Amino acid sequence: MDVLVIRLLMSPIFLFALIIHEMAHGFAADRLKDPTARTSGRLSFNPLAHLDPLGALSFIAFGFGWAKPVPITPYFFEDPKKDTAIVGLAGPAVNLFAAWIFSLLFRYFSFDLDLLRFVFFNTVWINVMFAVFNLIPIPPLDGSRLLRAFLPREGAAFLDSIEPYGIFIVLFILMMPGSYQLLNQLIRLVFGLFL
Repeated sequence: MDVLVIRLLMSPIFLFALIIHEMAHGFAADRLKDPTARTSGRLSFNPLAHLDPLGALSFIAFGFGWAKPVPITPYFFEDPKKDTAIVGLAGPAVNLFAAWIFSLLFRYFSFDLDLLRFVFFNTVWINVMFAVFNLIPIPPLDGSRLLRAFLPREGAAFLDSIEPYGIFIVLFILMMPGSYQLLNQLIRLVFGLFL
């Protein structure tokens, strides 16, 4: 089957992974007393609330993608560095939890039903991809929120300054020779822990 057709068939799985990822950020922030995601309509199962057009096109073209970052206001947090890191970790953690659940479904409940095997297998793959890709430590990706917790004020300020261009920096890096292959190998390595 054509790769583009397969990615289009996987789009509902991509949307599922995207929604739970972004809602996890929003719920974590909300529990840590930051209502920004809730008041911005990001605690929603509506994919349009989270979808980034460029991220969706990137998934169809290259097999990885991203969503609009969930807005947070660290001013509301009791411990801004730690709480921002927790919010950043929430999305990838939920994706890895979903990957684990669907790996169990793949092993024990899909049997020889091709459609279920396709859905369960690719739900594991896409959730792992989301988790690994989003842990790249370049803003606005989640890895930068974790990195910020360990940086001095100047380093955090630098991350803030490049955030408007961050996704283009990530794309530029991935276009460098070997970078995409390295990311793909890392995703496969983590995927191998599940299936």
